[in-house]
Amino acid sequence: MYPNVLKIKNSMKIYTKLHNWLAVVLLSVLIVLPTTAQNSLFNLLQSVEKLELKIITDLDKITGDRNTNEEFPATFEIYNKKDLVSSWDIKLKQRGRYRRKVCGFPPIKLDFDKDQLEDRGLADFDKFKLVTHCIDDKVIGNENVTKEHLVYELYNLISPYSYRTILTKVTYQDRDDKRRKVERYALLLEPTSELEYRINAEEMEGFVNPPIEETNAVVENQVSLFEYMIGNEDWGIPMMRNLKAFRSKEDGKYILVPYDFDFSGIINTSYAVPNSEVGLASVEERAFMGNPTTNDVFQANKNLFIAKKEALLKRLDDQKKLTASQRFYMKKYVESFYPALEALDIPILGEEVNENQFNELRPENKK
Repeated sequence: MYPNVLKIKNSMKIYTKLHNWLAVVLLSVLIVLPTTAQNSLFNLLQSVEKLELKIITDLDKITGDRNTNEEFPATFEIYNKKDLVSSWDIKLKQRGRYRRKVCGFPPIKLDFDKDQLEDRGLADFDKFKLVTHCIDDKVIGNENVTKEHLVYELYNLISPYSYRTILTKVTYQDRDDKRRKVERYALLLEPTSELEYRINAEEMEGFVNPPIEETNAVVENQVSLFEYMIGNEDWGIPMMRNLKAFRSKEDGKYILVPYDFDFSGIINTSYAVPNSEVGLASVEERAFMGNPTTNDVFQANKNLFIAKKEALLKRLDDQKKLTASQRFYMKKYVESFYPALEALDIPILGEEVNENQFNELRPENKK
């Protein structure tokens, strides 16, 4: 069920803007800035000027049986261009659900040895997600990974409660046949354990249906508006689809952090499908899927997105790994969000909400 889904119509009323100082004051009160993370492998990788990675393993284990959760050994090598920086003995396994089934090259989970990390003076943040190229076509696969990296970077500009990512070239080399290899861009996500430390919160594994009153409303609304901006409907709060929940050690509130954006309209991958359950016919259409919130929170976040507009567009324009036409499309998609934001009529707590706004979008009422 999707009781908190609202389809956006052009005729929706426009809310009155609050002054920018209200947004700054409200967000500074309700959001506690994260602590500084200690030395970590992720930070080390970020510091390498011309980072390239090599994973040496049994390639058949990666691309073979998609129903296995078997872990298998690999060597993880870090290069500064062609110069070897360090080498690690790790374990790999396939991960994901949909991408594991449809991708020519599935996503991977990297598991480092905690003792080895500590022996080298690094924190024991040991589990990494690697977003691979999915599509076999080298150009398209690299473009999709680059676009998704950009989307993560856009959310970094909106919220500190977000995954950091590293875009880099990865060579996957077969252990027994060095001539057999695949070279593609990949996206390395910050370990969840490191994100926990950085935002001073505890991950709530297997957690669903976070109560509205126990959820950080400012952060939840930022997530919802961001997903709306990028045209992503492959997520949901009730079942925590493509969301992580963390419980703040400061105030006990639940903090929601989004991930997996490859079904968004701003990326528009060839394998993405529109979410028909919220009334969409195209991946490029938008639907707001967030919780009701207070008018103050909505207006403050609305002003935040407006204030960040130029920085968001600049970040897109600065990514020269994409063609000019691809950057143009992504910028136009973000720009189209702002008129929709002005017309956005979301349920406001403390005001009467018309249930008819939701009923037509509930799966059980669709024919």
